[in-house]
Amino acid sequence: MIANYLTAHQIQFCPSVATWQAAIQLAAQPLLQNQTINSQYIDAIIQNVYTNGNYFILLPEIAMAHARPENGSLKNGMSFLKLTQAVFFPHQTPVKIIFVIAGENNAAHLQLIEALADFFSNATLTDQLLSVSNKKDLLHLIEQF
Repeated sequence: MIANYLTAHQIQFCPSVATWQAAIQLAAQPLLQNQTINSQYIDAIIQNVYTNGNYFILLPEIAMAHARPENGSLKNGMSFLKLTQAVFFPHQTPVKIIFVIAGENNAAHLQLIEALADFFSNATLTDQLLSVSNKKDLLHLIEQF
């Protein structure tokens, strides 16, 4: 399922960003560029953190950023950003990996969340995810899943 939505064009590696807001904006850029989302979706993700806290940081250093489909998600998609240096979300919570997911409707949104949650439930895969350093290795890891 993840391999269906995460292609080389939606994967980014970056040394660092100044703020968690900049990290979300950068992580979402591939989805904005291919018109999977609009800019309101990015704003909604950032607002969710202000309103609900760090709820989408599911594992140490790994976040699954998202907003409700009606907030600017135009179709199903996923993007990935890995930072060399962690960015700190509220309460000094470090994050190095951000998946951004977008579902065209509630059912698709929940299906993408479930697919990533299944991936994250495999400790071996998440350990490998934290050490991946290029697109080829990430795509290989996802294909194994």
